Amino acid sequence: MKKRTSITRQLMLRIIPLVVALMVIVVGATMLLTNVAVRKMAEAELKKDANGNEKVLTRFISDALSNLEPVKDTLETVDFADDDARLAYMETTVRLNESIPNGVYMGDDRGHYLDSSLWEPGADYVVTERDWYHEGMGHEDFALGVPYQDADTGEMIVSISSKANIKGWGNTVLVGDMFLNQISEFISDLTVMDSGYSFVFDPENDIIVAHKDSQYNGMTLSAAAEQESIISHLQKQITEEGNLDKVLTASTDKGTYMVVAESVENTSWYLVSCVSEDIVLNKLYDLLSKISLIAIVLTAVLMFIIAFSIRQKTKPIKELTGVIEGITSGNFTVDVTPVGNDEITTMSEKLKVFIDSMRGTICQLRDISTHLGGQSANSAEVSKVLSEAAAVQSDSMGQMKTTVDDLANSIQSIAENATSLAEAVSVVYENGTEAEERVTETVAAAERGKSDIEKVAANMSDGTLREVQTAL
Repeated sequence: MKKRTSITRQLMLRIIPLVVALMVIVVGATMLLTNVAVRKMAEAELKKDANGNEKVLTRFISDALSNLEPVKDTLETVDFADDDARLAYMETTVRLNESIPNGVYMGDDRGHYLDSSLWEPGADYVVTERDWYHEGMGHEDFALGVPYQDADTGEMIVSISSKANIKGWGNTVLVGDMFLNQISEFISDLTVMDSGYSFVFDPENDIIVAHKDSQYNGMTLSAAAEQESIISHLQKQITEEGNLDKVLTASTDKGTYMVVAESVENTSWYLVSCVSEDIVLNKLYDLLSKISLIAIVLTAVLMFIIAFSIRQKTKPIKELTGVIEGITSGNFTVDVTPVGNDEITTMSEKLKVFIDSMRGTICQLRDISTHLGGQSANSAEVSKVLSEAAAVQSDSMGQMKTTVDDLANSIQSIAENATSLAEAVSVVYENGTEAEERVTETVAAAERGKSDIEKVAANMSDGTLREVQTAL
């Protein structure tokens, strides 16, 4: 016989793989969507941090610019007695702003030059030949120029310059030098998604303005690219049209980075924010690991619930199976208790009705069998009586046969005697002399015949005698 498996096992073998496959699909889709969502969130967070850092840097620069505006207004509006008085005022700007530690200085096309740091140029120093002068003459308000290396300190500096209308002076430019190491310190304090970093570069002049590693300050992009692989990859990407404020991916020898460039207000600079993609993916992997763990736990719980539910639902079926097996073996003492309100309940109810009906039928059959048993006993008793009567009748018939045989013998004897008598009479007629003797013999024969007849009569009942008489 083919081995059978339970409905519970069959359902488990069918449902659980489907549940597992469904959970795998759901988890896979969730991971895929989560990957996309996390990347978008990471890009949004990166752009948010970059934008926030750009605002902070803009405010940092704006503070420096705003500190120079009152100085310019004062120098333009106050009627100083002479340049010494102007210089005395300019000396008050030293340490006015941490990023401009040496204060301000100014010069014009007539060769005038004043420096709050009290530095005096040599005879060969020509104001109009200085880069800061040309930069300042290009704008009415303070603006940042091109970073350069200070000859005295060797540090990278960017000049903040503006045209100024100084009484008694010619075409004047007022300047404050911002040391880039100050910006570098500021940049190094900026955070990008907790683990990234930022740097500032000027695409117009192809110069790194500020970097967390100050060795790159003032270095051209081309030169920096030879040392910093991420700069090499971004050298063209971040300057291409349409890539501004757009999250880019740069693969370097140090890994893959997510990068976004933000233009810095009031400057031609870009603030570039970078974060290792591995950092973002690690967060993603952590999230996916948690999702996977949750999915595994949920799958296990779901399978347990399904298994429990299947067992609960198939339990009545098992009970019905046991009842049916009992019925097929002739056991109608089993009972069914319908529970619930479903198809199985209907089956249980119908089977209960069937069992009750069969019990009634069996009771009727038992009663009929008992009655038939009584009838059979009576029939056996009657049969016994009939058998005994038949035996008695058989004996009687045997006795009657014997009697009839005896009667026949007697009759034959009588016939023979009668024949003898006839012969005797005949002889008497023929032999008169012997008549007396023959008569005597005849009388004797008659006596014997009478005796035989009386014997026969004694052995036969009246009815038998009548039968014999009738037969005769």
